[in-house]
Amino acid sequence: MDHLFSLFLEKKQVTIVNLVLVGFSELLKNVSNPNDCLTLLTDVFEQIAYVSRTTNGFIGSFENDSITLSFNFTTPQLKHQEKGAQAGKLILDKLTLVKEKKWSSHVIKAMNKCSRRSPTTTSFKSSTQQQQHCSKQQQPSKQQKLLTTASKEVHLSPPATSTPPPHSQEDEEHEEYYEKMKRLLDSVKLHIAICSQECIVGNIGSSELKSTVCISSASHNLELMIHTKTLHSHCCE
Repeated sequence: MDHLFSLFLEKKQVTIVNLVLVGFSELLKNVSNPNDCLTLLTDVFEQIAYVSRTTNGFIGSFENDSITLSFNFTTPQLKHQEKGAQAGKLILDKLTLVKEKKWSSHVIKAMNKCSRRSPTTTSFKSSTQQQQHCSKQQQPSKQQKLLTTASKEVHLSPPATSTPPPHSQEDEEHEEYYEKMKRLLDSVKLHIAICSQECIVGNIGSSELKSTVCISSASHNLELMIHTKTLHSHCCE
């Protein structure tokens, strides 16, 4: 702890949790609204930040659809392996909930909004009420009653050629966009890999500019674990 803010390197056991969001970059590339893109990223980082605070994990950089949480890295931690497993489970549960509830709900609401159409005909209820009101004001003859009954029979069903008003081109484009977004959201897969191994950690650089590093084969090992899991998932499908 005495040399935490100085230049140093030391060997120690570190537990690293790697979260990979397979297909997330493809999703972001197809988001046409920058605010939607910002919302997706904010949702991810809010959950990771919460887990980091809860378990005292060190958040790594986000690149190639993956981000890491490290334990017993910058500060000593007891039972860091258990904390890593707890953090991995917590991240997976929280982001799965965000994906299946919040993101899917947002897309479905947007699709429903695009498909709404304003009514162009008078409701059957109001038409019936008007007929009843007219019948109270004027008592028709028997012949008029027959004509009225025949008229009602003719107009009870809409004409065969009656069709809903067509969507505008803009509505169709919006529907296609959100249908594509729904497919991309469904294709995003969350994978977690955890490893605990000896690493060289510390601060490198100069007295003016320091960078905290973890030198090890952990990154390679985590990639192999994720790759193996992805291949296994494809084989099972």
